[in-house]
Amino acid sequence: MAAMQRALAAAGVILLFLFLWEQVQATRSGYEAGSARFELRRQQGRIAYLRLEAERLSSPQAVAQRAAQRLGMGPARPEYVYVLGSGPRTAADRALSRGSAASTTGSAAARAPRVACRPQAPKQPPGTRIALAGGF
Repeated sequence: MAAMQRALAAAGVILLFLFLWEQVQATRSGYEAGSARFELRRQQGRIAYLRLEAERLSSPQAVAQRAAQRLGMGPARPEYVYVLGSGPRTAADRALSRGSAASTTGSAAARAPRVACRPQAPKQPPGTRIALAGGF
């Protein structure tokens, strides 16, 4: 009978130990879940901040400002702006497209670079404005 009481007492101690261990693990899991939720909210806030920062930095005003400050760039001069797909805009542009720069001698159009188009270049929608810089 004493052996049976010791066996029951040992089983009770083991059950008590398992119960306490389960409670400790549940508490630890709760802390980890709370920590994970906090980290998730922190990362979501960081993502939102980075998205706003990317929008701010990619705005046309910000790009123009950085181009001017860091690269020394400025707006394209009118003689370097070509409108694709809508035909020549001015008499100087028509003269350049025919190759007769002599008729516009001394004008800005005569000093404008000639543009060579490659057949494999992707087509631009009509009215697309591009700016070319430098001497060709």
